[in-house]
Amino acid sequence: MKLMSPKAFYYTVGKKRNFFQYILFGIFVLFFYLPLMNLCMLAFADKYEVPAIIPQKFGFRWWEFVLGQGSLLSSIATSFVLAVVVTAVSLLICIPAAYALARYNFKGKRVFLLSFLLSNAYPRMGLYISIGILFYRLNLMGTFVGVVIIHVLNSMMFMTWIPSGAFRGVYRQQEESARDAGAGPFRTFFRITLPLAMPGIAVASVFTFLGSLEEAFKDGVKLFLFSNPNNPVGCVYSYEEITGIAALAKKYGVTLIVDELYSRQVYPGIPYTHLCAQKEIPENLITIQGPSKTESLSGFRLGAAFGTAEIIERMEKLQAIMALRCSGYNQAVFLTWFNEPEGWLEARIKAHKEIREAVMEVIRDVPGVSAKPTEGGSYLFVTIPELDVSLHQFIRIARELADVIVTPGTEFGPQYVHQFRINFSQDKENAAAAMKRLFAVMERYRKQ
Repeated sequence: MKLMSPKAFYYTVGKKRNFFQYILFGIFVLFFYLPLMNLCMLAFADKYEVPAIIPQKFGFRWWEFVLGQGSLLSSIATSFVLAVVVTAVSLLICIPAAYALARYNFKGKRVFLLSFLLSNAYPRMGLYISIGILFYRLNLMGTFVGVVIIHVLNSMMFMTWIPSGAFRGVYRQQEESARDAGAGPFRTFFRITLPLAMPGIAVASVFTFLGSLEEAFKDGVKLFLFSNPNNPVGCVYSYEEITGIAALAKKYGVTLIVDELYSRQVYPGIPYTHLCAQKEIPENLITIQGPSKTESLSGFRLGAAFGTAEIIERMEKLQAIMALRCSGYNQAVFLTWFNEPEGWLEARIKAHKEIREAVMEVIRDVPGVSAKPTEGGSYLFVTIPELDVSLHQFIRIARELADVIVTPGTEFGPQYVHQFRINFSQDKENAAAAMKRLFAVMERYRKQ
């Protein structure tokens, strides 16, 4: 009984055999290895139904599907080659520089080392603009060599700093002993210095390889989604822009999804180009239209997609998994899209144009506030002055004090911290009055 007591158990098992270490190791295995094992199991599962713990059937069905995608394999091969080339070039350039920085003293050494840090402290966008100009003049845009140069420049900092620290960790006495034994400088470097510094160099190489591989994956865009008219600004793409997008997508095998939900509500005098109506269109093209916006039926989630037979077939299969069919009352409402009274759409566009002009008149009267008149749709992207509160705080305040709800500009990009999108209503007077209330509240929080 004494041995079964907690105290005896601790001293017998825990203290002598690192019992608590075993517990920690078990927790580590549970939370680290089990998810990996489950992922590997799923990769070879042909049939796996809940509540079964393990798949009912194993196979290579998913591997055959993935490896059967020619474009995917090509992208992986290109990315791998790029990563290997970038790593090799970085090693050839940076290793000699790292050794020189570790072993030799020269004027401006500290300034030179500091420059590596300053290049990373400087905003990358400014550097990329300058590099872009040089690449354009040297015809390096869109070339493999140009991509390699960019990746090498991105990796130079840690490919020099980390190996330099590794070289400094090698004792000079070891190199001097080799030289005293008759070894030349190159033999000393490759037989003594380099092997001892190899762990640090390996770390830098891994960083470079993974960084290049990640960037290569990011650059391999396979899907491009855009709205025409644009959301949130409301600009309509020109014929040149639409045909240019189509040509690029066709050249690089990119799938295009074009949101044209507002395409029927374009204001007079604005030419509109349907991408799907052009002679040269990409093979993978999906066009989305519907009454959700034009007829103000957003809550019904109604729309239609059309494209190539292969894409539509795959979309139908996906739809069958998510929902059997659209609900009956939604289908009844959907019919209104095909039975609009004659002249109804023209009258609606005219009314919305009048509302837009009324709202724009209010915006023009407020100092520091601006917006580009939308060319299609019923929304405006408004720029406001700097406030004493954040954008999200102001939107909450406007909802409470002005009884107006707007969408923060940060929903469309993190840089839009002084913008919001407003969807104007069906009533001109109410829309103008709402904007006046909104700006009246804004004046209370305008930064002086």
